[in-house]
Amino acid sequence: MNRAAVIVSLMVSFLVFSPLFAQKNDSSLHVGVYIGPSLPQGDYAQNHGDQMGYALNGIGAMFDVRTTIHKISWVSSLIFSSNKTDANAMQDQLTEIGVVADDHFTMWALTGLSYRKALSENVIIYGLGQLGLFHSNFPDVYTDDGTTKTTYTYSTANTIGFALGTGISAFKMNLALRYCIAQPSYERSGDWLGQNGAKKVTIPSNNLFIMVGYEF
Repeated sequence: MNRAAVIVSLMVSFLVFSPLFAQKNDSSLHVGVYIGPSLPQGDYAQNHGDQMGYALNGIGAMFDVRTTIHKISWVSSLIFSSNKTDANAMQDQLTEIGVVADDHFTMWALTGLSYRKALSENVIIYGLGQLGLFHSNFPDVYTDDGTTKTTYTYSTANTIGFALGTGISAFKMNLALRYCIAQPSYERSGDWLGQNGAKKVTIPSNNLFIMVGYEF
């Protein structure tokens, strides 16, 4: 395992399990499991140019650990997202060249504070803010003009990520919205639209998650 992988693993472990170390005897610990659509936003969803995401709507999953500290909840989250790449939009910008692209895969390891307000005994609304680590595998792109096959590769990226969220909980069922923000940079090799594309590019990876889950 390389150094980057070790650092990522340690940070993820800290962010996810940090509430475990903060809880007091009178605090309750809750674990939530969620699933729902992953909706790319802004440049991440744009499909024209060499520094856009070309990300299509996909599927997301989230795991939360929450504990209460002095009337405010401390929430740590792991969010995973898989999104197809709009290879057809890439191909529309090329002439007589076939294009195939891998999928986007992103992971957010976040921790932060949440304020919860009870509307009734079993219904609660909340808002939260989080920050932490963002990890992304940007899709490689493969082209074929009939005689030459080329692969355009992107490095993985690790950077700081942020999230704002809100939701409603009723009888332990939870509808959660998370808007996640990151500005990862990738080392890119290969050509793009007939030009040398080997350079460092920053491609925003903003994503809206609409999750339904259950909190134990």
